[in-house]
Amino acid sequence: MAIKQVKIADEELNAIRQVRAKYEQIMFQLGQTDIQIHDTERILKELESRRKEHYDNYTQTQNDEKNLFDNLSKKYGVGSINIDSGIITQEIPDEPTK
Repeated sequence: MAIKQVKIADEELNAIRQVRAKYEQIMFQLGQTDIQIHDTERILKELESRRKEHYDNYTQTQNDEKNLFDNLSKKYGVGSINIDSGIITQEIPDEPTK
């Protein structure tokens, strides 16, 4: 079997090189984008974990507040507390008149 070799025109060879270079550029950009997505997903997971921790702390603080006010109500009775002075104001119902 005979083999024939023909040289293509320089413009055609350059066009092939440009297409290959474009593929390489696209592959590089895809790799960069994939790494950015990976990093962003990792950051998002960290943020979601922090948000859950904050919500858990919020819920725990609500429970602590409820327990504190329940204990204060048992000790001093139900009323409004002035945070600045520490004075509890209670509404005492009038005694029925006879």
